[in-house]
Amino acid sequence: MASLLPTFSKLPPGTRRRRPYHRPAVKLSLLHCLSTEGQRIFDALPAPTTQQSGATEAAKADDAVKVYDTTVEALAHHFTVNVRAERHRFRERHQLPGESIADLALALRELAACCNFDTVADENLAERFVAGVLCPRLREKLLLEGDSVTFDRAVEIWQLRDPSNPRGTSSRKASAAHLAATCGELARSRRSK
Repeated sequence: MASLLPTFSKLPPGTRRRRPYHRPAVKLSLLHCLSTEGQRIFDALPAPTTQQSGATEAAKADDAVKVYDTTVEALAHHFTVNVRAERHRFRERHQLPGESIADLALALRELAACCNFDTVADENLAERFVAGVLCPRLREKLLLEGDSVTFDRAVEIWQLRDPSNPRGTSSRKASAAHLAATCGELARSRRSK
């Protein structure tokens, strides 16, 4: 939604001198670009308040100009991010059985983008990553790093310890057996030190 608004907030060329009813046409274009799901959401939103039936022609023309602005306002209000809810989703996220560590890291980055963490984003990502991994050996290794471990460093530690991932790229089809092998490798490397 937010990526569509800049496109539709500009008036079409030459419409400044035309009649004021161009905004409803732009509204229809915006709703069309939202897809079926976006249109379904818009239709479910409460209807804006309208003037009484005795309104003058000038007031009706003014209402026609406000149609687009009202539509944008309603959609923007609906799609405004609830930061508290997004942070809750972020803090509840953990590695799912069969999910690779790389997929967890990607999911955490995507969730953190809506959390408005600003300057403490990396700290929150690192803490959630450490708490969210299934492998207790990897979690222990990350905890031993202390407060200095960043999110990127935590992912790097996993990449260095992953025996099936010599280049640091992850298979998107990681399984529980793969995670167990990773944990076993971490245990062996820890015993050898």
